[in-house]
Amino acid sequence: MFDLLDDRELMMRYVRFIDHKAPVTRREVKREHLRRRSEWLSYALLHRQVRRGEGVGIVCDARVECAYINLGIMQIGATPILLDTNLTAEQYLSLLGDVRVLVVENREVYQHFRLIFAQLQHLRLVLCIEPVEGELSVADFIEEGRLFADEEALLRRKNLVTTDDVCMYEYRGGVGYMPWLHRNLIERVVCS
Repeated sequence: MFDLLDDRELMMRYVRFIDHKAPVTRREVKREHLRRRSEWLSYALLHRQVRRGEGVGIVCDARVECAYINLGIMQIGATPILLDTNLTAEQYLSLLGDVRVLVVENREVYQHFRLIFAQLQHLRLVLCIEPVEGELSVADFIEEGRLFADEEALLRRKNLVTTDDVCMYEYRGGVGYMPWLHRNLIERVVCS
């Protein structure tokens, strides 16, 4: 999936797939901007020792930022777990029980999660797309990745990823927990 960053048209299709609620224009999304942000996020995740195959929770409605967040996670062989913002506490606990890193959209989602943080026993890091006082923002985390960039480590991780690996799990209320393989998601994006 992360190889889509090499092709402008496919990258735009992927961004539209992620942010399906809003019309996305070429002016709004620059390929190099997306590439840099996804790589810096990958470097930060590597610096924080996120392992290959490990799930990273993302609780967010569709928005452009999710494109580079997902790609940054995928590039290191970790797996984004995409969840809607309207699930119950029990659903979140069931779906995110093993995650060490959680990305939330904004203050409202963060406040909802504060009630269950203690029950997520493996959780070590919460990142907020929109700044929340006292928590690390995605923008600051990306800056951390820029400072700790390790191109060789990222290349090694990227080279381990195959089209048969799971690139993300998606749970949209009522639809169920859907695993996407890299090849399935690529086919979906290419054919859209």
